[in-house]
Amino acid sequence: YHVLSAETEQDHEYAVLAKEQNGKKELKIFVSGSKITIRPTESKEEYEIEFDGERIELEKNEKKELRTRGQGHSCKLWRSNDDVLVIETPFSRVIYDSKIVEIENTRLTSTELKGLCGNSNQDKRDETISAQGCIAKTAETAALTFRVQEKSCSALSQQKKIKQQQHQQQQCKKVKSQQQQQKKTVQLAQLAQKESEECNQMKHALVRQGKTLCISQVPVVECGNGCEAKISREKVISYTCLPANRPRVAKLYEEKIRRGEILPELRNMEQSFSTEMKLPSSCAHPGF
Repeated sequence: YHVLSAETEQDHEYAVLAKEQNGKKELKIFVSGSKITIRPTESKEEYEIEFDGERIELEKNEKKELRTRGQGHSCKLWRSNDDVLVIETPFSRVIYDSKIVEIENTRLTSTELKGLCGNSNQDKRDETISAQGCIAKTAETAALTFRVQEKSCSALSQQKKIKQQQHQQQQCKKVKSQQQQQKKTVQLAQLAQKESEECNQMKHALVRQGKTLCISQVPVVECGNGCEAKISREKVISYTCLPANRPRVAKLYEEKIRRGEILPELRNMEQSFSTEMKLPSSCAHPGF
């Protein structure tokens, strides 16, 4: 087998392995302590599917959900009408038709992925990384390091053994620290963007005048929980007031606004009054 994609820190948390035999590929998928094995049969339209050693029958256009042993996760299996299998895990979507395997990563993992399908960091410069984290001279050399030898597997040819030995003997060139620094910079930028989005929330302002509900015609900046205004400015805000004799309409609008919905139709409603308000231009956590 060869490792196509795997998390690097926790054993059997997530890994996809494949091997080719007689022009067809067999799959092993490890997810949260469970194992899915898929083998094509001699018949073009059949598969042997096992989940933790138990045989699973899957007809065309049938879907099944299987609970894994750890962390309360589940895997979803679906077989299309044209005999393509789709295996959805908490980490990825695997598409398989006995000859081709496609892996779509659907979750950001806490550690880098490794395997023949790359590390999914959107940087093609370090896609030929070996299992040891070294830069391999060729994709074939990197692939040899992801080989998992089993009794059923044929032995390596002499030429491939020489390539494997050469890789083990050569000086290991780690991924450049500059690239690692770039990854950290991107992660920090993503964190800062998330913090900014949580702090700077655009919402319509609500004002009660007796039983009448009035709403700002345009959304204004509101600081989120744990955030404070860094810059504040005076602004004139226009309000539209809903009829007091239509409490259900007023309640519906209030619920939408408290959920954070932006309502463009308020711009076209009649202006009831305007007032000058001190509003934050930007918000941030006190530590930023």
